[in-house]
Amino acid sequence: MEAAAREAASNPTVDTVVLMINSGGGEAYSAFESAALAAKVIKDSGKKLVAYVDGTAASAAYAWASVADEVIANPMGRVGSIGVVVKLRNNSEQLKMEGIEDVYVYAGDSKIPFTKDGEFSESFIAGVQENVDSLYAEFVSHVATNRNLSEQVVKDTQAKVFDAKTALELGLADKIMTREEFENYLTTGDITMSDKLTATMADMETNMAEMSALLEKQV
Repeated sequence: MEAAAREAASNPTVDTVVLMINSGGGEAYSAFESAALAAKVIKDSGKKLVAYVDGTAASAAYAWASVADEVIANPMGRVGSIGVVVKLRNNSEQLKMEGIEDVYVYAGDSKIPFTKDGEFSESFIAGVQENVDSLYAEFVSHVATNRNLSEQVVKDTQAKVFDAKTALELGLADKIMTREEFENYLTTGDITMSDKLTATMADMETNMAEMSALLEKQV
């Protein structure tokens, strides 16, 4: 994405970069940093960045959308999920039923996240929660800053996913347009371009980011 942003920024025929988004999230690592950098590269070149939610912009997919100068949602679009989740799976009971016992030989009290009975230790859970809280605070700040909202307003969304109308009311989106209306907006509206369609960072699907780390006890 950063390479695409630099390419668009250096193109003299491009006035506006359109970020087409339809994703429920993906890997969290570097999401906020990458989105902010891509936006900075484009905006510093004097170009406008517009995000069009053509489906879903959830979790860190919305983190990407929020860096745009405008967020425009399809009437059937879904926006939000400003939150963090880590999934932990404990299969210790299954292993016991199968007569399997895991034995760890280790050094360092925090090396193994399990207690002797196979449950996750309280200290491990507390550490995961601390990391989740830290990432959530960063996510909230990222959205609040980019969307000119208070952090409390962002927190009050409670990681819900909203329809386009509600997203507009909450300040998570700026306009609602069908695809046809959006295309007309690009060519005849307030956005001016040297070419009818300038640059598109399209369908990011799993390239955005939500923290969905899976920590499993495996046989």
